[in-house]
Amino acid sequence: MNTMLLAVSGMSPAIITETLYGMNKRGDAWPRSIKIITTAIGADKIWQGLVEQHQLEKLCDELDKPHIEITREDILVVPNAAGEPVVDARSRDDHEALANFITSTVRDFTQDEHTAIHASLAGGRKTMTFYLGYAMTLFGRHFDRLSHVLISEGFEGHPEFYFPTRESRLIQNQEGDTLDTKDAQVTLADIPFVRQRQLVPDMLTEFEETVNFRQLVDLINLGEDTGQIRITVNSQEQTLRLTSPAYPGIDMEVAFSSPWSWILYLLIIDESLLTPSEGRGEFIRPQKVADSVLAGMMARKFAEIHGLELAGETSLEILGELKEHQLLDDNPTLERTLEAVLDKEGVTGSQFDTYLQQLQKALQRILPTNLVSALMPTQLYSEDGTVLETKGKKKGYGIPLPNPQRQITIT
Repeated sequence: MNTMLLAVSGMSPAIITETLYGMNKRGDAWPRSIKIITTAIGADKIWQGLVEQHQLEKLCDELDKPHIEITREDILVVPNAAGEPVVDARSRDDHEALANFITSTVRDFTQDEHTAIHASLAGGRKTMTFYLGYAMTLFGRHFDRLSHVLISEGFEGHPEFYFPTRESRLIQNQEGDTLDTKDAQVTLADIPFVRQRQLVPDMLTEFEETVNFRQLVDLINLGEDTGQIRITVNSQEQTLRLTSPAYPGIDMEVAFSSPWSWILYLLIIDESLLTPSEGRGEFIRPQKVADSVLAGMMARKFAEIHGLELAGETSLEILGELKEHQLLDDNPTLERTLEAVLDKEGVTGSQFDTYLQQLQKALQRILPTNLVSALMPTQLYSEDGTVLETKGKKKGYGIPLPNPQRQITIT
């Protein structure tokens, strides 16, 4: 597996050579590439020190390591709020742009399963190092590393120091004291970090989708504070709109492509708005026998949503009538779904599972997994319609929000 050194840097290009020295000293894999996130001014400093002064080449020769090629394209200048190369992020909007850029960059580099990321927090502004560290938490994989490099007193930040040398090389500090670069000590400190890649929405693990750092963090936090969730269900449009009074920046719409699984979702949402005395808890997963009653309920709900008149009396008659309706002429997938239900004379357990998987896939595409769990139908109700708070035999499916009647609106 290849290794990439990914670093944030401000005005000190030495953190790159110091980190590489520390990696070699510790026996880490030698990187084949380097990517550096910095400002417009920092980019010039890095190019001057590493390339024009040949410090990167000198380090490789000093350590008898393969040369690492670096081009201007490997020095990534963060944009400001206007999308221009930032000189120094001062405004809140600039910091938002910086956060989005760093997070998106880490996301993109972690797409390559054949390249391990060694991320260094040794340089740059504190906010830059924080965002890099947090981006690694969001997107880092089990083989990615995070580190900080420590330099012995007198050498850290010295403009003439890039790495400890084998032979004596004398430099002077600001006080006029003489230092020998041969005596410098470099320690690479490994930083453990929690990996939360499994929380990230599926769409944000894809290329060319800019990560909104603040919104992503808000969504993850909302998934841990489910009482603040508000959803508006648009039955005809097959969409769910997510908002929250605690997180004003959240206003997202989830679209569901499968009309049949959407109908099941609507029925379970309706069920969640009932009280125990109103017969809540009737939706259960079919076991050995296909559930014709559930199939009929789904067909009637579909007809209600789309304003269809169905004359059939039994569940299977209604389902068969719906299958032949001209509305399905442009939806062969739905027609095949209804054929499968009719063939089994009802909804089977495996079909029920498929519908839930389709719902989960739609939610996971744009929402963190902890938030998906709060919106996915779950076996929630006992036989008397009460919510089971402790372990036991759960029966009826519902939406596991703390207060569905207050949190769900259907239009």
